[in-house]
Order: sequence, then structure tokens, then C-alpha cells
Amino acid sequence: MMLKRSVILLFFFLSTTISAQEVAKVTFPLNRVFIIPAGSNTLDYATFNSTINAGDIVQTRSKSRCELLLSGGETIRLDGNTTFSIEKADREIRCLLSVGKIWVAKPDGGEPMRVITPSSEVLTDSSEFRLDAGADGVSIVFVYSGSVESRASLSDAVSLVELSAKRDPVMLGNDSLLTKTTAGKQLTRSLDGEIAIADFDQDSDELEDWVNWNRRRDRLIGEQRRRDNERREYRARGN
Repeated sequence: MMLKRSVILLFFFLSTTISAQEVAKVTFPLNRVFIIPAGSNTLDYATFNSTINAGDIVQTRSKSRCELLLSGGETIRLDGNTTFSIEKADREIRCLLSVGKIWVAKPDGGEPMRVITPSSEVLTDSSEFRLDAGADGVSIVFVYSGSVESRASLSDAVSLVELSAKRDPVMLGNDSLLTKTTAGKQLTRSLDGEIAIADFDQDSDELEDWVNWNRRRDRLIGEQRRRDNERREYRARGN
């Protein structure tokens, strides 16, 4: 229990050692969403278009959700009771998920992405996936399109600090410790390093409220973009 707690607390430490750098905007805060600025203990309410800087911690409370848009077009959504931060966004997008659930839509191009939980590191160049990090340290990644590669996180606090501060971004596919997970599969990893890979039914999966909410957000955003494009085309014709 102490190990699990120390690993989760370490994520807060890492998040407060990064200099200010804007990495995302809040595009949809629902209910109680807070931002803890890097190096601070204050709780600021997140509002539409709030700026997220590197190292800021975003926390959602019960029955709350949040959507973040990164400069490269990546979308990250947080479910309720989630603690999350974006540590950096140059050379790679490095995120920390202490506990909770996130949904990630990573388009092709731009910087590779790494999401670190107490038990795993998930890396991708282009994919759509969701990642759950339980209070018990167990992580589960569900891949909807593209693929991700993952490996065990270091559970030793000092090693993880050194890992965050010194290690260069992983070249995807060149690390023998990485396990690849493709669309339609899920990978579960525990703190002791045990993994299990299984198929999951995406149709049945969409019956889950968290998944269904993300799909509705996708459709809403897609429709908004379509209308915006139509307006631009209308104006370009001189009407």
C-alpha cells in the first residue's frame, strides 16, 4: 500500500518541477474540474478555454469530465475522479495519469505521445485509445484504431524521477521490452509487471457510459467542423 501511495504521490512531484509552457486548452469542462498550477497548491476552477501549462495538474471530481485540445490537434478527455498532467510537449508529448480514466485521440503526424501510469508506459504515434489507471495500480489500455506500444513503469521512486528527467524519447518499435497492442485489443498490466492481452467487442464496449459519451462528443465536434467548413466555403464564394 505504501509503495502504491508513494508512486502516485511521485506523479505530483514530477508535475511541479516543469517550467511554464502552454501545452493545451480546456475545450469542455463539465461540473467540477480543477487546475492545480505547477509548483502551487491552489485549486483553480477550469473554464472554457483555460490554459494548461506543462506540469499543471488537472483534476476531475465525481460526475465531472474534461476535454483538452493540444496544439498538435490531439484530444485528451478525462473521466470523473481523474488526476492527470501533461509534463512536456516538445520532442514528445509526455503525460502522467496518476489515477482515473482518459480517452486519447492522437492524429498522425506531430510529436509521439507517451502516457505514464504507476504501472505502465503507453506510447503511440497515431491511435485512438482509452487508458484506465486504478487506485490499485492496475492499468488497462483499450485500442480503437491504430496501435500503441507499452511497457512496465519503474516502481522505484528515485528511478522514475531519473527516468523523467534524463531519458530520451523512446524510438517506437526499437525497444525489446515494448508490447504492441492493436485495434480491438486490450492490455492489462499490474504493478508487479504481469500483463494480459485480450480481444474486446467494440460494439458492446460502446454501451459503457464513458465510451458512449466520448463517441457523442466525437459526433458533435465532427458536425460542428462540417458546419464551420460550409460557412467558410459560403463566404469564399462571395455570398
